[in-house]
Amino acid sequence: RIDLGSIEQVLLRLEKLHATKCLLHEDHQSNTVLVCFYTAVAEITEEIQKHALQYLSLYETPALFLYLDQLPVNVNGKVDTTRLSEMVQAKMQHVGIVEQETNLPYEEELRATWTKALAQKTFSIDDHFFMLGGNSMKMILVINLLHKQLGIKLSVEEFHLNPTISGL
Repeated sequence: RIDLGSIEQVLLRLEKLHATKCLLHEDHQSNTVLVCFYTAVAEITEEIQKHALQYLSLYETPALFLYLDQLPVNVNGKVDTTRLSEMVQAKMQHVGIVEQETNLPYEEELRATWTKALAQKTFSIDDHFFMLGGNSMKMILVINLLHKQLGIKLSVEEFHLNPTISGL
């Protein structure tokens, strides 16, 4: 079980953060994605990812960090999680749209490993692994397959910081 409040507290130890709100978002394929919305002095997603990977276990590390100027609130003055979920849904609408082929190094092999891990064939090189239904176990599978099949050594942190085929 994931304690979202505890995750938020660990993330707030990063002084540049003003506020955080984590939620579990379920997509249309019933995949659950841990998402963290944050407000800060500026967009510092990579710094937050590194902080999270250092202080949280892998399953507690949000797959997606979204910067906002301010967290939306409802009429009761509480964070409006419905609006946050709608923001995630809007971001996910482009996921799975296949773009034209490119000639990135190892693109074909990366696509094959992602297809095997995600049991999904339709995605672009810019789609976020965790938004496609990836999780920590599937990420480890991809990392291991890349190492066995191609000799590519990729760390968990590198994967989290670059969760797209184009980023890897």
